[in-house]
Amino acid sequence: GSEEESEDGAASPRSSSPSADPDSEDEEDEDAPKAYICSITSCIMKEPVTLEDGHTYERKAIMKWLRSNKTSPNTGAPLPRGAPRIIPNHALRNAIEEYRMERDKKRAASAASSAASSASSAASA
Repeated sequence: GSEEESEDGAASPRSSSPSADPDSEDEEDEDAPKAYICSITSCIMKEPVTLEDGHTYERKAIMKWLRSNKTSPNTGAPLPRGAPRIIPNHALRNAIEEYRMERDKKRAASAASSAASSASSAASA
């Protein structure tokens, strides 16, 4: 099942949820481009890093994964021996930040528009 635990008792990546980390601000966004979503957390990445498998993950999530696994979370293929090379993905981080700003502007405009229309309909009632 998706609620399996690994040998060290940690929940598998597929069962982790944004609420698992109390100081986390992970967010799920159905409209976000798939490239912005970490395959481990299923949330928009804040600090994307690329691993030797060529895939990009949220830094905290891949570090946790690597403490108990020697394989790629995406492919299951063994990772090269030794300490894994984790490279910050600055271009993706910048794109995600830009996406968030645009999304937040749209949400604010939508909320303001919604508030204005409900206020005008209340005034005309």
